[in-house]
Amino acid sequence: MWKSWSGRDEGKDAYQFGDVTRGVIRGIGGFFAQTEQKEQKEHTQQTQRGGLVTQADRTEQKEQTQQATNQEVQTKNALVPANMDDIWTSFFNRAYEVGFQAVQSGLLTNDEILDQEPFLYLGLPGATVLDAIIRSLPHEQGIR
Repeated sequence: MWKSWSGRDEGKDAYQFGDVTRGVIRGIGGFFAQTEQKEQKEHTQQTQRGGLVTQADRTEQKEQTQQATNQEVQTKNALVPANMDDIWTSFFNRAYEVGFQAVQSGLLTNDEILDQEPFLYLGLPGATVLDAIIRSLPHEQGIR
């Protein structure tokens, strides 16, 4: 399971150091690859229309943004009893968000993510734990 999830070509299927971060980095890298493909497709469509962005394009973009925002709010507001699978899933999801925010803010580059630079294997999980601690400081109920 770990070998395929992390994208390793060598070694046993059991967990090996770096598999968690490698899998998260692959997910972030896949997101950026999909984003680049989408941007290229949109650019091609705009070029075919003479570079014009239509009202339908704007409406579609606005609806997609609203749906993503609604989904994010629902996810953040949902309180459910947690088990270890839920905790790990939450950690991985937050690691994606922390990595994505780091790229958006210029702390990481797309190339560093796609090249799976070695510093990411400890840095990304560390940044995710730090983010959880910082976000939990004003809360009396513990880490969220």
